[in-house]
Amino acid sequence: MIRRPLAATAILAMLVTGCGGQPAPPQPPPSASAAASGADPVRWADAYCSGIGGAVEAALGLADPGARIDNAAKKQALLGYLEAAQAAYREAATRLEQLGPPAVAAGQQRQRAALEFYRGSLRAVQDQAERLAALDPAAPDFAQRFAEIERSGFDAGPLQQELDALRTDPALQEALQQAAACKAIEQRLGGGGAGGSGGADGG
Repeated sequence: MIRRPLAATAILAMLVTGCGGQPAPPQPPPSASAAASGADPVRWADAYCSGIGGAVEAALGLADPGARIDNAAKKQALLGYLEAAQAAYREAATRLEQLGPPAVAAGQQRQRAALEFYRGSLRAVQDQAERLAALDPAAPDFAQRFAEIERSGFDAGPLQQELDALRTDPALQEALQQAAACKAIEQRLGGGGAGGSGGADGG
């Protein structure tokens, strides 16, 4: 069966990383000279959360955990999720590129982290899709290889620190809470996905 929790866990990690989160630790306010110009922070946050939201919807749309389906159906279901995630990540990156950095002091840094995150996530799900497409449902090791593909994804690595900084940036906190796409994710997940801390994973 398709295990919805396994497919959705990585997506929830992205939600924790980028949309909402615990209040930022106290930091000194930026000086007047650090004032930034750029995209409206709420519009930027909405674009940032939109890709995560699209992947969340796709993950939650996988087969019910209690449904027993054959290998071919499992493969097609996960391929459908990966296709939807690719579209969501690509569209979010495009929106961010069109908007430019948010109008906050560290806007350029936040923009760079967001774009690296989405580009890396897109490459990861594309790789997953290619590997899955080549997997024969009749192969004796299908279950093992399927699980390996399902668990793989984007490894943020050194970028994780930048993503954490994005999530806890005091100048973006209100925008991440107000943006429609960010609020939609929290509502879709019953309000449990916006708190805490976690890593990022594109698949």
